Amino acid sequence: MNLPPIVKREHLTFHWYYRNERDDITALVARYDNPIQSKQKKWFHQYYIDKNRNWVEGAVTPSPLFGIDTLPKNDSDQMVYIFEGEKCTQAAHHLNLPALTSMMGSNQSHLADWAVLARYRHLKGFVLIPDNDAAGKKYIRSIYDEIQKACPHTSIWVLTLPNQEKGADFVDWIQSNPYCPPEWKGFGPIDDPNCQYLKQAFESYVKENYTLANEYFSDSDENNLTFENDPEPLEADLNKVLPCPIETFPYQVKGWIQALTNQMQISPDYIAAALIVHIGSLIGRKRGLELRPRTNWIEFPNLWGMLIGRPSSMKSVALQSVIKPLIALGDQARSKYKQDMKRFEIELEAWEMQKKAHQEKYKNSFKESKLKEFSTTEYNPTDPPEKPKQKRYKSDDPTVEKLGVILAENPQGILLYRDELAGWLNSFQKKGRK
Repeated sequence: MNLPPIVKREHLTFHWYYRNERDDITALVARYDNPIQSKQKKWFHQYYIDKNRNWVEGAVTPSPLFGIDTLPKNDSDQMVYIFEGEKCTQAAHHLNLPALTSMMGSNQSHLADWAVLARYRHLKGFVLIPDNDAAGKKYIRSIYDEIQKACPHTSIWVLTLPNQEKGADFVDWIQSNPYCPPEWKGFGPIDDPNCQYLKQAFESYVKENYTLANEYFSDSDENNLTFENDPEPLEADLNKVLPCPIETFPYQVKGWIQALTNQMQISPDYIAAALIVHIGSLIGRKRGLELRPRTNWIEFPNLWGMLIGRPSSMKSVALQSVIKPLIALGDQARSKYKQDMKRFEIELEAWEMQKKAHQEKYKNSFKESKLKEFSTTEYNPTDPPEKPKQKRYKSDDPTVEKLGVILAENPQGILLYRDELAGWLNSFQKKGRK
């Protein structure tokens, strides 16, 4: 089949067609190599055929399995080999071995359609063959879990290839075998009799060296932390932070910040940052930004602030010092609200008595009227007194429902104050906070 026009040709090294169980082509993976680049010498592009039979760049989800067309439909004495990557899998196909892999590398194995293996429970089992690195071992672990879901009673083994350098794979094993033709680079087929010799050598090695997967993973789980590089020392020095420009504050505010800083022996950043956020909460939605002239596009700012420092660096003390005026405003508003509520209750009781008197007067007038079809007497009591709203300036730990009530009475906005950021983030796990 000719390569689809959509496939990029520059730096193209090889491509693999994905086929379904009916041997129809469904997808394609192209490999690109550029030895000139220092960071990315190898990369891949995926393509698939959509419902209109057109080639589209990308990968469908769940993604197909490469080699599903090589699995035997009836032979119950056959093993299937699972590798990481199309190159190793096709090399197994060249040796007339049924083999599988998933698309998009070791980190995307969970996106593949492993459930299709439920139709192959008649097979003898699956042999997982990892590349000789941490990513390869992680890959076969995820595959092991997927196969157990699809084929819960099928045997699964793990095979580690011998005497390999870090990162080596099945293709490297073939090239190290004396039966491998010296001109073979890992992509094309291998002619007989070398193909048969390589297949026999591999199958003999499998029978002598494979391990049950549950035993292999139980041993590896005892020490499942793997590192590709040697440990490096932690840097104790942090990046330098620019000094706080307190000279930009008004004279009186600047003096207040400096006084608190000297009194508590803390950084002026803590005082200044907290002060800016608190002032921003007082302004709230009273000021907006018209993003486009002569339109209704107006955005209101939300100012966020966070103090970062080592333990015992007086962050909480700085916050509490700055928030004292806001607390005082809240106490005054709360006291006024209590007085307003007492006045409201008295006025509401008087209004209800007046309303009842009007109703009685209206009833008596209606009864005395000679016109029974309608009455000319009007009933128009005064409006009830308006319930006062509580002015709020801050809240520490509101639920979503309570915050909605608070903001309905305080449309200018309030300050959300938290002393510990970790506690605030953990509160999202509570019921009603997500």
